[in-house]
Amino acid sequence: MRRAVRGRSAALLNILAVALAALFAGEASAQLPLEAWVRPLAAVPVGAFAGRDDGIEAGASFGFDAGASIDVGALTLYGEYQEIGFSCGECEEVEVEETALDRGWGAGVIVPHPSTIAGLRPWARAGIIVHHLRFRFGDERAYSDPSLGWSLGVGAEARPLPWLRLEPSLLFNRYSAEYGFAIDVPDRRTSISYITLGLGVGVGL
Repeated sequence: MRRAVRGRSAALLNILAVALAALFAGEASAQLPLEAWVRPLAAVPVGAFAGRDDGIEAGASFGFDAGASIDVGALTLYGEYQEIGFSCGECEEVEVEETALDRGWGAGVIVPHPSTIAGLRPWARAGIIVHHLRFRFGDERAYSDPSLGWSLGVGAEARPLPWLRLEPSLLFNRYSAEYGFAIDVPDRRTSISYITLGLGVGVGL
């Protein structure tokens, strides 16, 4: 009796092992709808942020964003963190370090084109952001209040390898920042707007 039970147990274990092996093989061959990326950025401020109408006089600069996305049907949901250190022309006048650091989080929806064009799959995206500016006074730091804004962009995706993504992008971010350089100077509110050019490197998970 014990031999029969052991034989049945061994058979069940063998069947379970074969089923698990087939499941994992299927998952390995099928691509999961997840992606993680990092994207170097070149940023160009526009409008008041670039100095028009007595703005902060920010200059062109560099930064990065990093995020992840998941496919949901025909759409893709994304979330990301972004950080750009803008040169600050106005900062020098009040003895503040000449870099205004823009950083924050964003989330939204990517709409990919249903087909590829010359090996590239175009996409458009829209989302919301929560960003703020950081200024430095020697060892001290000052922050604008976190502000809700929006982001729009277009780009394309290339897949030189099944798991590798290369994504050139053109993005536009906009939000409002309220900040002050000194206690006796009233806080100022400025529209923060800039365009970024990036080349994302992503990995399908």
